[in-house]
Amino acid sequence: MTRLTLAYCCLLLTGLCLTTPAAADERIPHAQDRPPGPALSPQQAIARMTVPPGFSVELIAAEPDVVNPTAMTIDERGRYWITESLEYPRRSPGPGKDRVRILEDTDGDGRTDHTTVFM
Repeated sequence: MTRLTLAYCCLLLTGLCLTTPAAADERIPHAQDRPPGPALSPQQAIARMTVPPGFSVELIAAEPDVVNPTAMTIDERGRYWITESLEYPRRSPGPGKDRVRILEDTDGDGRTDHTTVFM
């Protein structure tokens, strides 16, 4: 058996073991055994960020306008389409409540001031 095949089999077996109900409940994700730190205001979070020279961070939206964002894109009109995972991590089956929200800056001040739940 080649190393690649062996590694693939180990990953497959690990995945199978972790998806069993008993093992999934007992598993603690890496570095998730405690809260990541105190909650920060948007301004405090920006102050702690480091970006490459020539780049900057600007606040365009914050809670409660956006909740648990998981992905985003910007369309040709400058609107932000954001997927929100309201139920992560999901503990029980049932209808989903996640959504796609559109954020718009209607007055041109650089901050979103209008939100729409698209789906």
